[in-house]
Amino acid sequence: MELLIFVLLAYLLFSITFKRKDNDNDIEVLDHKSTTCIKGMLSIFVLIHNLGLDYLQTLSPDGDFTGKLWIVKRVVEYIGGIAVGVFFFLSAYGILTSYKKNGNKFLIKLFFKNTIKLWLIAVSINLLEYLAFFKNAFERKDAILRILNLDLFNHYNRMNRHGWFIATLLALYIVFIIIYFLSSLLKTEKKLKIASYIMASVPIGFFVFTLIKDNGGMYSREVWCFSLGIIYGLYKEKINVFLKKHYNLFFILSIVAYFIGLILQEETASGALCLFFVMASFKYDFKSPVSLFIGKISLGIYLFLHFSTIVLSSAFQTNVWYWMLINSGFIFMLSVILYFVVLVIEKLISKIINFKENKV
Repeated sequence: MELLIFVLLAYLLFSITFKRKDNDNDIEVLDHKSTTCIKGMLSIFVLIHNLGLDYLQTLSPDGDFTGKLWIVKRVVEYIGGIAVGVFFFLSAYGILTSYKKNGNKFLIKLFFKNTIKLWLIAVSINLLEYLAFFKNAFERKDAILRILNLDLFNHYNRMNRHGWFIATLLALYIVFIIIYFLSSLLKTEKKLKIASYIMASVPIGFFVFTLIKDNGGMYSREVWCFSLGIIYGLYKEKINVFLKKHYNLFFILSIVAYFIGLILQEETASGALCLFFVMASFKYDFKSPVSLFIGKISLGIYLFLHFSTIVLSSAFQTNVWYWMLINSGFIFMLSVILYFVVLVIEKLISKIINFKENKV
């Protein structure tokens, strides 16, 4: 019952994020503010997934779930991966849309403001975990690889078990920068399409690899949604016109496919939820202030999940329900602190750069 309440609260946040558009004929969808709100909702689903799995373990240590409990288990198991799949989709769509507008200038921003910043934040939290919990657990070489988030292809059980997502996203960002920079050197009008087709094939390659080989948790199969985001970003205008024309069909299809995916395979549900958000955005804006703020701190929610769980592991033995609430609150607190610390550092760096430029 407690876990069900947790899930219902998440879906309540999901529902209040929707705001009916004044103009249904507007085919411009998924702007920056809307995608940030969606990412806020997704981070809550990831939170429920990770805390919920620990909770379910207390209900049935042997993993034997039947009846209604099986349905709850299925939702909790899949909701995290599904959310990450949509996040990959939105990330790919966002960076390609920005590249189409700003060209190679955006690649410089993507490298320094996104990739390097994300890597430094992940390294800082990995170092914190190492010093706090794993100082004597690894040999020096293994510890360095884990702290620097360089164990993507090493099949390690990471210190931060959620580090696979950051490592995969960083790898995709770097590949994106390389492919689109090299494509800009081509003397053909189709260079954007060529680069996008190559980029879309990379996550598909990851996906196929996970199907044929045990990757030790290197990355989830939902990475294929990054390819969807690239293709959608490339042909957005044409796709939107087509989907708008057949709105009812694809809206219903996205919902049906989502629930089928919950029963059969979560990768299907991830793709269906990507389609659902596109369809819903034709008629609704995602403008909730709550979801917007959670979206801004969502990186911290991903990164502090493991750290918080270890810190509060003793409380888990007393009352699981209280543990979930306290853990969620602690994760949010750390995420807010991280958000404002990064914000202050960025402003200081910006002031230093502007001061030096004015001095010159």
